[in-house]
Amino acid sequence: MKIRSSLLSTAALIVTLGTTSTFFISGTASALLPVEPVRAEISESRVNERAQTAEQRAQDRNVRAEERIEQREERAEERAIKLEANKLRICEKRQGQITSIMQNIAKRGVAQVAVFDKIADRTKEFYATKGYYISEFTTLASEVDAKYDAALVASNETVALSETWTCSMDDPKGNITALREAKTAEVAALKEYKTSIRNLIVAVKSASIAANDAPVESESDTQATSTTGEAQ
Repeated sequence: MKIRSSLLSTAALIVTLGTTSTFFISGTASALLPVEPVRAEISESRVNERAQTAEQRAQDRNVRAEERIEQREERAEERAIKLEANKLRICEKRQGQITSIMQNIAKRGVAQVAVFDKIADRTKEFYATKGYYISEFTTLASEVDAKYDAALVASNETVALSETWTCSMDDPKGNITALREAKTAEVAALKEYKTSIRNLIVAVKSASIAANDAPVESESDTQATSTTGEAQ
């Protein structure tokens, strides 16, 4: 009877508590402990731990990726430095030759300006000596003077660039490019200067022919013609 009574008590507790789990000691309900909330807490804790672990791993991967990028950049900088050092050594071996070529190019422009200027002065002097009159002479002479100034500025710019160039400057290649551009501008200025002198010579010759006098000295005309190729 006692056993049957214990079983009935146990069954009554199960019916009363429904799905709530219980622990029994010696056939009687000694304590009631809710199992599902405990499991929920454990699951949530594990989820948080896994999330923290995943976040930490992601941070570690990012750090390693940044370190690899920095290492690649450092190696690239080292290669660039070595390359520039090699270029500098090669340039320095040829610096004297390069400088000489640049200065010779610049000097040719200065020499051409001087030759053209001498031809212009002789033409003006011949016109004044002979007492000719040309209505456009003042305009032509002013044009010659203006073109002379432009050619002189251009040639001086070329000379300045050629004299300041070195392998150790900030941008030696860029300076050579600038010299090339300056030389192109100089050639154009010399061509315009030469054309203005030719126009003046043609006008003076016309006045000479009209006055039945000797033409302008052929030496000046010959020099102006011979320097055409150099200016171009």
